[in-house]
Amino acid sequence: MKGLLKEISGRHPEISEIMKGGVTEGQLEYFEKTTKINFRNKDEEKSQLVYILPIDIDKNGVNNMKEVHKLVEDSKRTVQTHGRKKITFIPDDGINKSYVRKILEYVFNKADIEVKLMTARGKDREHSRPWPSKTQAQSQAVIVKKGGRQYADLLKTVKQNIDLGKIGVKVRNIRETARGDLLLNVEGGGEKADSLKKEIAAQLKDVGVSLANNDATVHISDIDPTVTEEEIEEAIYEATQVDRAAPVKVLNMRPTRDGNRIATVRLPKHLAKVLSNRGKLMIGWVACRVRERIAVTRCYRCLEFGHTQNECTGRDRSGECLSCGKMGHKAKDCQTDPFCSSCQEAGHRSDSTRCPKYRRMVEDKAKRRGSFRK
Repeated sequence: MKGLLKEISGRHPEISEIMKGGVTEGQLEYFEKTTKINFRNKDEEKSQLVYILPIDIDKNGVNNMKEVHKLVEDSKRTVQTHGRKKITFIPDDGINKSYVRKILEYVFNKADIEVKLMTARGKDREHSRPWPSKTQAQSQAVIVKKGGRQYADLLKTVKQNIDLGKIGVKVRNIRETARGDLLLNVEGGGEKADSLKKEIAAQLKDVGVSLANNDATVHISDIDPTVTEEEIEEAIYEATQVDRAAPVKVLNMRPTRDGNRIATVRLPKHLAKVLSNRGKLMIGWVACRVRERIAVTRCYRCLEFGHTQNECTGRDRSGECLSCGKMGHKAKDCQTDPFCSSCQEAGHRSDSTRCPKYRRMVEDKAKRRGSFRK
């Protein structure tokens, strides 16, 4: 009764009572605990099942792994019988955590159950974290406009004039944007990024500086017709384990041909990445598919992808029909078969997401984000 086990037993005194009464090694025990919570100004009851997996622990924590494996298998079957979709494992300090993690990966592979492994290092307990996906720490980007400078000169000027230690800011990474501006990805979210933005503006009067848009959009498919917007938002909060003050908003839900619905959700970028990397989100009874929306810029001057008309150096096609590529009429009045001016192929319009050029840009952008799947 030490470490995490002692802390959890303090929250659930029933554990101590069961252990005092005697437990059988290798036989799973459990009890149900119901608490009242207030969510969205409504009183709700939350039911929690606490499982006890008793084994005999040796000093090195390397023996009895077969027994641990058996108990984990038992817990999986029991959780499925109880209709639960989430389970957190809190192993005793005497058990080798790396073995436990491997067992969890094997047993719960392809199971529609969200699994967490809570561990401790030394005297400081780590926060529980989603497994197998790991929620990234929140960050926010500061963009410094290049003006007339080269990227290397701009970066040198900023580094020479800004003391990060003085304002208590840590920069996770630095990169050049597509427009040649300087992007500084700041750890700690909006408050830290805002401090850096103000410091740069105060020290370098001749540069433009702003905060990058920290929102992203995801599409969630296979949602059954009975699910509400509030349930989707709650599922995201539960899956990502973030504070409910984080701005998560369902923008719209629309029906699909199979009778289900697809939702468009706006949320912070780091949460969007967590969900898209997982690929699935449990909402009600269904493991719904999640994909992050990849935005590709398009020029309304040359009708090509990847830049805006302010940066355009190509041919001016702004007077051409978006549908057939010919002059003299608009797409809404077009009577001919579609032809794409961008890829020079028939069968789709210039602004169509079916365009091979558009799809290549989406794939390239997704690969750079690390979220592309075949």
